[in-house]
Amino acid sequence: NPGTYDVTLTVFFIEGCVDTITINYTDFITVYPSPTSSFMLDPNSATIYTSNIEFTDLAAATTDQLITGMGDGSLYFNNRSFVHAYSDTGWFEVEHVVINTYNCPDTSRAMVRINPETLVFIPTAFTPNGDRENEVFRGTAVGIKEYELIIFNRWGEVMFQSTDPAEGWNGNHPNGKEAVEGVYAWSVYAKGQNDMLILKKGQLTLFR
Repeated sequence: NPGTYDVTLTVFFIEGCVDTITINYTDFITVYPSPTSSFMLDPNSATIYTSNIEFTDLAAATTDQLITGMGDGSLYFNNRSFVHAYSDTGWFEVEHVVINTYNCPDTSRAMVRINPETLVFIPTAFTPNGDRENEVFRGTAVGIKEYELIIFNRWGEVMFQSTDPAEGWNGNHPNGKEAVEGVYAWSVYAKGQNDMLILKKGQLTLFR
């Protein structure tokens, strides 16, 4: 606890002597109060395109000095509340140092996760007619760790199914026979690096 204390030094000899030497120091040690470092991050996980993280100090006294490192080389001095934008993805350790008027420090830390943006785009048509243009129907997925595309005909039969975004439908039945021109239904399930789920459904048109 903070305060001023007396120190008593008692010496016992290893030879077993019973005599002791006691020296009293009055007001020899002063214990100063410690600061408290505590903060909040909102949110503590975001994507690279929405990477604004709001920092709020929760415990520092008005006379304390503050040094906050955001883990990406950025430092903030004596800012009790601010918004920081990250320019890269990954894990970042935020370190908040509070120093009081007695030069006593306290440090707290927390991790921030900045994920790649999760995007899924599905086209509306393709033309598998052998002209080497727009021959395959496939989606475009960015920042995902799980993915599934399923294409159905009008009777609900599965024409194509894949968990690889780079793989697309060539316009044929599973048995290799060409599918007829017309409208087909599709559904997409995807999970982003930040575990955000994307569920989409739509229609595509096959032209020959």
